[in-house]
Amino acid sequence: IYISGANIYKLNPELLDCWAQIITRVENSVLALYPFNPHWSDRYAGHFFAAFVHDIFRRHGIASDRIRILPAVKDRGDVKRRLSVADIYLDSFPFSGAVSIMDALEARLPMVLMCDRTARGRQSSAMHMQVGLPAEGVHDPASYRDAAVHLGKSKTRRESLAKAGAKCLTEIQAGKLDIALSLLNEFRS
Repeated sequence: IYISGANIYKLNPELLDCWAQIITRVENSVLALYPFNPHWSDRYAGHFFAAFVHDIFRRHGIASDRIRILPAVKDRGDVKRRLSVADIYLDSFPFSGAVSIMDALEARLPMVLMCDRTARGRQSSAMHMQVGLPAEGVHDPASYRDAAVHLGKSKTRRESLAKAGAKCLTEIQAGKLDIALSLLNEFRS
């Protein structure tokens, strides 16, 4: 199961097309999205968005049951439960995440992150470089797709990144990575 908590405003056609290519190439894979963060807005055009996403996936020949668009949740416990059933976290591009990848780190999920050309597109990759997030960091959509496909097919690589994530989280919680600790504490509140 691939999962992303990137906000609806970050989910553009290029990104969704890339995600559809990933799901096409990994047999029996599913993509779960929870893009309706109540801290960004309390009103989303959810039905229109779902139709838009399903149309993109349909054009790739993907059955609608392989894409799950989940409703908004009110607390982090629900986010943690969602992440606990996933295998891989997909960060958004060109506008990367920050809070959502810290949630994925806490869940010890391997991630796929892209380092874009803009400051907004470098948040997650900068955090990856700073604290060693359990991620495949790439620089273009084709490499992003290939890294996500590889992770989807390689349990060994997922386990290796999950182990690195556990180590990274331990160091953050022990205060060895001060910038990351302050970010983690901020995102928990």
